[in-house]
Amino acid sequence: MKCYIREIAIFNKNGEKRGIYLKPGLNIVTGPSQSGKSALIEIVDYCLLSSTSTIPRGKIMDFAELFAIVLELNDSYMVIGRPSWNTQNFNKIYLKIEFSEDSIKNLEKSYFDDIDPVNRTILKKEFGRYFGFDVADITTEENPLKVKAGHASFRNMTPFLFQHQSLIANKHALFYRFDEREKRERIIEEFPIFMGWVSGNYYIIRRELKEKEKELRFLQNELAEITKKREKFKEKIEKYVTDYFHIIGRELPEIKDLSHLVNIAKNLPNFDDKSYVLGTSEAKKIQLEQERDRLSYRRQTVIKNIQLLEVASDNVMSFNSDLLKVQNRSEVQPKLEDYKCPLCDQHLPKINQKIKSVQKSRQVLFEDLKKLKKYSRDNSTLLENLRKERDDLTQKTLTLTGEINILKKMSEDERSNYDLKEKANGIKHLIELSLEITFGESNILSSDLRISQLKEDINKLKDSLSIYDFKNARKNFERSLSQNMNKICSKLDFEKELQPPNFKFDSETFDFYQELHENDRITLSEMGSGANWLACHLSLFLSLHKQFAITPNCSVPSFIFLDQPSQVYFPKEFDPSCDEDVQKVTDIYEVVLDTVQDIEKEAGFLPQVIISDHADNLKMKNGDFNSFVGNNRWTKNKKLI
Repeated sequence: MKCYIREIAIFNKNGEKRGIYLKPGLNIVTGPSQSGKSALIEIVDYCLLSSTSTIPRGKIMDFAELFAIVLELNDSYMVIGRPSWNTQNFNKIYLKIEFSEDSIKNLEKSYFDDIDPVNRTILKKEFGRYFGFDVADITTEENPLKVKAGHASFRNMTPFLFQHQSLIANKHALFYRFDEREKRERIIEEFPIFMGWVSGNYYIIRRELKEKEKELRFLQNELAEITKKREKFKEKIEKYVTDYFHIIGRELPEIKDLSHLVNIAKNLPNFDDKSYVLGTSEAKKIQLEQERDRLSYRRQTVIKNIQLLEVASDNVMSFNSDLLKVQNRSEVQPKLEDYKCPLCDQHLPKINQKIKSVQKSRQVLFEDLKKLKKYSRDNSTLLENLRKERDDLTQKTLTLTGEINILKKMSEDERSNYDLKEKANGIKHLIELSLEITFGESNILSSDLRISQLKEDINKLKDSLSIYDFKNARKNFERSLSQNMNKICSKLDFEKELQPPNFKFDSETFDFYQELHENDRITLSEMGSGANWLACHLSLFLSLHKQFAITPNCSVPSFIFLDQPSQVYFPKEFDPSCDEDVQKVTDIYEVVLDTVQDIEKEAGFLPQVIISDHADNLKMKNGDFNSFVGNNRWTKNKKLI
């Protein structure tokens, strides 16, 4: 996602301001140790809703009352302010979206006075919407405790944004926040969401599919074991026996257990031709039919609402790609800037003016359309509830239909000749039949209908899931990522014995390795040498950001911090007299700049790479080092604080 950091600011209680300004592309913050360079990562992370503060204590924390960052997201600006960890309101966030650049120029502490702060925990659930994703529950199947996995979180994208000083050449870890197993698993689980491969509806369908498959297995097992579990059918037999005794006008003996019930059912008293009030079956049937009609009407309403929400979800999924197609098809590229009459060579100002007007209108249209596409709202919870209500209504309707059919038969008997004896014989026949097939024919028939319906529903759900079949997306992502990693690493200081690089990254496990051949691989920790580890980190993260930038609907912001990449060669202080090591560091900056420019060609915009380092005044072939530093060169007398 096109997203830059424009400004990092620190305000004290008097409104004094410290900080830096940044731009798209390569940004270099250079200076000696303890000048505040590494604190920039921690400040940005803190403002992006971190649950804790890792901003170094000392001068910065003593000065700060409020930290702030300004992000540029496509054609809007997000201003985030957060009180210092030392204050009582550290868990409150100030957030405002601006559409005018003038609104965020010369940012002052007073800007936040008119913004109502929001609790960090509450905002965390909503924050992803500003980056184009909103998934309320990533649970893929019900668990025994009914615990939901909860929202996909923007915080789980931060490992792709920060390479700290202690991490950038680490042989044991690649990603920030991967030291805890649960966090690692959660980030990996949400990665398809961040890539734009799936939406909230995917998780609804997965849960519904798992539930129906589970129910289907249960019913199939139940039918297979039905003859061994006669106790399950006691209620149905008891109902038949109760109806029979009611019709013949006799009191039903107290039923002690299943054996006693079977004995009563096998020795039913005879009908004695006693007269009864007729028509009760018809009245009950009418009542049940009215209830079934009500449920059917509600079910149709629910189905229509589901269809509307599904259509809306599909429209949202295809909006960005449709917009791009419309933009490409409407591309107007005049061959001349000034058209003339082909006969008399006379200027044609009116035609030229109309061409410019069409171009301007098209540009304004697409700028307005782009502002609409980045805020999404998740209807997955509502859709899930409606689908559950639909299934519940279907089951109730089937049950009522079964009861109505029985009452209909009884009512027809009443209307034909009011022969209670015939009714009694009919129920007696049902009892005998149930006993013959181990008391469960009605359950068996109901289960057969439900099994048939479940199989049909499961096939439809699988068809719906097929549009989210992101196996190919993963495959293409990993193949392209590998190619870019190898290309980048070939330009860096990588051990000759391991060359040529053949890096692989598994997006399902986040395992990174050098593949020697099909059954042999070398992990990061096995490679040895800080230069190798650094080359691996840089190759992976620069390649990841290229994939993020060129992938449609990807939500990962297009900025990354690289802290102290030169430390492998200059662990204490930068020494410009060490020509060989200086050249290796220069190669790092050359590779970063080449990658940034390469991404711009493919994605149409510059990503942002922010390097904080003590290397300085490097002689780059493809750029001016000082132009990337700008005003961000710090000294012993000029520091962050």
